[in-house]
Amino acid sequence: MAVMGICATAHAQMPGKQDEATTPQEVLSALSRRSQLPEGELQRLLADCAAGQQSMYFCAYRDVVSAELKLQRVVAEKKRRLPACQAAIETRVERWKAARDPACAKSAAREWGGGSMEPTARNICLSDSTGRMVQQMQRMSACPRR
Repeated sequence: MAVMGICATAHAQMPGKQDEATTPQEVLSALSRRSQLPEGELQRLLADCAAGQQSMYFCAYRDVVSAELKLQRVVAEKKRRLPACQAAIETRVERWKAARDPACAKSAAREWGGGSMEPTARNICLSDSTGRMVQQMQRMSACPRR
């Protein structure tokens, strides 16, 4: 992924554009807990995703947190609607996540080879992959195979 691609992606995902399933405050609070940075500092970093490398990183990280919160909600709703499928749903999500994380790390390393943009590229991959999993889970109408 080229630097311009990362910049365009990060810039397009400005604060307040999180999915409607999560509020910006929920995402900010979760991001603050995960990063151990105060919300005020995060708001400054997220104010302009194209301001610099650190802002790009945190905007991409914010998108990961937002996507993961949405996935949690979608999974909980599917488990509620398909109670007989709870174990299969949990297994599917665990296997997907176990594959997602190293795949995104490998992809980012391949693109950036240990460069300073590698963590941002990894976060973009994590967010994109999680968004696709959210869509798959939303379409699911029967128990997934284990």
